[in-house]
Amino acid sequence: MAVTNRAQIEKLIYDTFDALDPSGANSAKHQNALSSMDDKTFEKWMKDFLKNDNENFILDIVEFEQSLKMEQCEAAAKVLGIPLMEYVFMPHLTMDKSNVVVSKEKCLVGYINVKRTQQLLHKKNGLSVSNEKRSPLTGQVIGDDKNARDSDIEASMLVALGADKILRELHGPRADDPIMKRQMKQSISTKGFVMLDDLDDFSTNKVTLNTVNAFLLGMGLMSTLVTDTYILPETSKELFE
Repeated sequence: MAVTNRAQIEKLIYDTFDALDPSGANSAKHQNALSSMDDKTFEKWMKDFLKNDNENFILDIVEFEQSLKMEQCEAAAKVLGIPLMEYVFMPHLTMDKSNVVVSKEKCLVGYINVKRTQQLLHKKNGLSVSNEKRSPLTGQVIGDDKNARDSDIEASMLVALGADKILRELHGPRADDPIMKRQMKQSISTKGFVMLDDLDDFSTNKVTLNTVNAFLLGMGLMSTLVTDTYILPETSKELFE
């Protein structure tokens, strides 16, 4: 769909939100925000918006009052001219470019980087029922609990998606930091929620970093993995306590 002026852009935004939210609350919210801009401000805002891949229009849904249905997603996709159903090519089945298997029916498709990341995280993190078995050297979960770990590929995808909060959780209290883990569980049990910014995030508490630092010391090498200076962690605590 070719969009050439402000009126068309705004109409596209409002029509999409009306398709997703028949109540009109979301389109009204965005209309109030955009109507306050003059044309020059609106143009600059749109250019900045399009340059940033992490920027999105957010659909507000009041929990227990409304729900998003597939029919509404289809209507919004139709407004935007985005096909949701497509034939899927599966070259991995034959590994032969001249003989690619294609699905017999059209399938619901989405952004592969988001879908694949969600699938991996659900399988490896969402299905883990315990995270108590840990390596004393790295602090990482092992054995039957190891599906709570995320791989370097998953970490790279989360970095690419800008999922900073998820990374901090998976590589902090859910990984090798027993102090953050204890504080996180205590906060959840007493308040029902946890804020990552309220947890003590110190390098000296990371089991992996301390193990590597100890190995380097055994080799006669000093590092700043645990402290910003070359002072040993225990000595640092004695100095600043």
